[in-house]
Amino acid sequence: MSQAAYVQNTDLLRTSAFGLWRRLRSLFEDQGLDPATTVLVNLFPDGGDHEFGQCIDEDGRVYSFDLVYD
Repeated sequence: MSQAAYVQNTDLLRTSAFGLWRRLRSLFEDQGLDPATTVLVNLFPDGGDHEFGQCIDEDGRVYSFDLVYD
């Protein structure tokens, strides 16, 4: 049985050295979200130049965001 997408996304958010995940960690921190305690529920391409995502912070607040590539 494969892991749920949110488990994989959260693990990548917290551990991956790939540029996308490093940048996302930085942006989360800039917004006051701790990548070590935030669950990344969804992250998927939404057009050619950005990703759409949803996360839940340690207090249970849900956030939706767009990550736009320069």
